[in-house]
Amino acid sequence: MDIDAFDKNHTLVSLDACILQNHRFNLHHHLYQRLAELSDRGVRLVLAEVVYREMIQHMAKEMEKVHKSLVKELSLAASYFADDESVAQKMTQSFKNTHDFMAVAKKLTDKYMQKCNSTVLKTDELIPTGQILDLYFAAKPPFEPTGKKRNEFKDAIALKTLESFATQ
Repeated sequence: MDIDAFDKNHTLVSLDACILQNHRFNLHHHLYQRLAELSDRGVRLVLAEVVYREMIQHMAKEMEKVHKSLVKELSLAASYFADDESVAQKMTQSFKNTHDFMAVAKKLTDKYMQKCNSTVLKTDELIPTGQILDLYFAAKPPFEPTGKKRNEFKDAIALKTLESFATQ
């Protein structure tokens, strides 16, 4: 771990995937760029591993949706904006060949994380999963006695990871 939670020179910030979802996982959005700029002033982004992985997964799904809709219109767009037929074909073919959305999403996420001088908190280094199971079966926060408990596992892992990190 390369962050001291009690270092007075750093302000630690964490995000949940639902925040990123509001901006369709676009890390070029001005708010996320501003957060990256703040790393020069001691603001450090820390993400629980589950949030980091969820972020990549959701970003890849968003990319795939956008890709599918763009492919439908790409040939026409290329013919409008390319100077000649061969350039239009290259534009179209290059875009159509992008299929590994997880790899692209991971690359973009890692680049952003590096720009923010951020850290991913490894779950298995910080919390025993038994603590989460205990919370789950006792229906204690973030779990509820009724409803979709399964969906709350990611939140529980993220919260316990951050809590364990903060109390080290």
